[in-house]
Amino acid sequence: MNLCALRFRIICRSRISQCLVGSQQIRTFSNTLKRKGENVDIKEIFNDWKAKVSQDVDTSVDTITATPLQLFAISLRRKYIIDDLLATQVPPKGTQIPPNYHLAYFPPKAYENELESDGTESRYAPPPPFSRRMWAGGELSFSANNPLRVGQQVSMSTKCREVKVKPSPRGENLFLWLDKDISNELGWSMRETRCIVHRIHYDHSYVIQTEKFPGCLVHGPLTLTLLLDLMRDNLPNKTSFIKSFTHRAVSPLFVDEEFKVCGKRSESDDPISNSYELWAENKHGGVAMKATAILDNI
Repeated sequence: MNLCALRFRIICRSRISQCLVGSQQIRTFSNTLKRKGENVDIKEIFNDWKAKVSQDVDTSVDTITATPLQLFAISLRRKYIIDDLLATQVPPKGTQIPPNYHLAYFPPKAYENELESDGTESRYAPPPPFSRRMWAGGELSFSANNPLRVGQQVSMSTKCREVKVKPSPRGENLFLWLDKDISNELGWSMRETRCIVHRIHYDHSYVIQTEKFPGCLVHGPLTLTLLLDLMRDNLPNKTSFIKSFTHRAVSPLFVDEEFKVCGKRSESDDPISNSYELWAENKHGGVAMKATAILDNI
């Protein structure tokens, strides 16, 4: 079973504000300040910072209100928010939040002067020389019986699960895994991966002159949301739900360039396999993001 490919073009018209959340988060930080002849004790910097963030647990609260959900769906030009609920209708209390649409909640709360140079929060940012951050991927897991719904009071707990330093041709890369668990009044609801919006997504001068990209980048969680929408629009039956969704960013997508999202049932000898492979392709046919969805029945 192949899922129909959908084409998109992200148009950059104005600055995008931060409006994201998550759960298990993988970030990569590159050592871009190291120069030949510098005596930088990477190990000492890494160990000191790791000890600090490993003990840091952040808890934030929010209310699942109708308007952010509705605007999210309209921004993605969805005809329906979920099932037969039109995007032009205000979602009533009890409406289930589609996978990854919780990105409209738990916005970061920081003053502008507290942000890093790339526009992100500093709470989990490592010290120099790990100054250039990228999004590597992650995984989402959902409760079968306790989805997030409009009207609920929800909380999100963020903690560092793992930190690693790996070598690369451009210097050491620091990988940071953040577990973000979201709960409502009934208990645990989901665990998800997210990436905070930063300047490569909205500041054209910054992305060209500082980050040396040819144009603004499409935000990774937006691509992820489109892949999830493709999957939920093609669920085999009414009782199917997305149990988990593992994804990995492979290469960037750029604003004003067409791309498409695709999917198919995973190749398996098991005729009732509930695994699907999804991916996003750039305008040249290259893969920008890979994902695997595991389905289950309620």
